[in-house]
Amino acid sequence: MYTRKPLPAWISKFLDKSLNILIPVLAILAAFFVSGLLILAWGSNPLEAYAALFSGAFGSLNAIATTLTRLTPLVFTGLAVAYGYRSGFFNVGAEGQLFMGGLAATWVAVTFTELPGILLIPLSMLAAAAAGSMLALIPGYLKASRGFNEVLTTLLINYIAIQYFEWTLRIDHPTKGVDQTWTPVNWFGIKDASQQ
Repeated sequence: MYTRKPLPAWISKFLDKSLNILIPVLAILAAFFVSGLLILAWGSNPLEAYAALFSGAFGSLNAIATTLTRLTPLVFTGLAVAYGYRSGFFNVGAEGQLFMGGLAATWVAVTFTELPGILLIPLSMLAAAAAGSMLALIPGYLKASRGFNEVLTTLLINYIAIQYFEWTLRIDHPTKGVDQTWTPVNWFGIKDASQQ
């Protein structure tokens, strides 16, 4: 009976390390290949489409700055999910927490405009962290006290957070110097009847 000889240790170690890099690279190439087939089926040239994609993302200093600006919150959100996953919890609600953090940071920035930037930026960051943490507190409490599945609760609370975020973009906000009825009740989803 033929038995296969084990690979030398250095080859085995090299393959283990290279697979950690090779698998994501192959996944990216496969995604480009499949999307290229879809672009061809649509009747366009995939090379022109990819050239426009990379030019829009990295074609100038302004494009690179825009790419990094949009990328940074997503990277930190991914790190937050990975951190929770490493500790044995699945936080599928990171998107909603990101939205609530952005909403809180924006509210602080537009409300306390008289503060200098050296105070306003850390205050906005603290407000964002507090709002995201408060949203994560609900599924955390349900998991700890009632044993609810954190995947389900964080996933469902995402929709509430995102819908609330979109609602705040559509309501009328008070303008400085204009007498409007505006109370904390407005921030909880109830508009005053006297408000336009």
